[in-house]
Amino acid sequence: MRFDFVAHSMGGLVLRYWMMYGAQDLPEDGSLPELTWHGSKRAACAIFVTPPNLGSIGALTSLAQGRQLGPLQPEYPPGLLGTHVATYQLMPRNRHRRVLSEGFGGTPELSLYDARTWAHYRWGLMDPLQEPILALLMPEVKSPATRKDIAFAYLEQALRRAEQFHRAMDVPANPRTTDMFLVVGTGLDTPAGVVVDPETGEMDPLIQEEGDSVVLRASALSDERQGGFEYRGPVRPIRYRTVLLLPGEHVGITQNPVFADNLLYWLNDQP
Repeated sequence: MRFDFVAHSMGGLVLRYWMMYGAQDLPEDGSLPELTWHGSKRAACAIFVTPPNLGSIGALTSLAQGRQLGPLQPEYPPGLLGTHVATYQLMPRNRHRRVLSEGFGGTPELSLYDARTWAHYRWGLMDPLQEPILALLMPEVKSPATRKDIAFAYLEQALRRAEQFHRAMDVPANPRTTDMFLVVGTGLDTPAGVVVDPETGEMDPLIQEEGDSVVLRASALSDERQGGFEYRGPVRPIRYRTVLLLPGEHVGITQNPVFADNLLYWLNDQP
């Protein structure tokens, strides 16, 4: 039996990983899982709605500096968000140079996968102000220095797994048995990159590009023509039967009647 799937945002990454690798976990040795297309054999149609295929700068800033969802909404400190492994997997790719700092080692871009970068800039779990959060998370550990060492080791593992996940998702491969459709949010200024203060580590979101206010159009399209990166493979490694560019906000786009009409057509009428 085969099924139709509709996945929004990070759900699109989960669906595509399952289509490519089935139930395989990321190998412990850092290699990639075997590309079996096991999940694709169960998927007749896969509709991806505003997926962050090449990451989102918002995930990085949330991990590094925390996030408040809105007025009268709770604030999530970086010491808490830093324990969420999946958020690291939503970071932008190093090669697209979305994080710039002239003060780090004389290079304009940083290695987001290196925990020493996070310690240098005091981001996320490495922010000394997050010590009370670490104490709550590790009540059995009495030494602040030991808690910091544990947090650093956890950060190293989370970043290593994120880099491995990115390599697995960036394999240029397309299923033979699944029709894939993509909905891309456009028309809104969307955070695309930050400039880091070399003294304080603060991120200034100076760079904006077109997207749905959360996910860049280029990220959803898996467009490798970003940041001056010279990609030797296909500039858009994922092939979809149809790509729908639709003005709208990341969540609100699902309420657009144009989206609903196309969704019903793809699911019911498209051969």
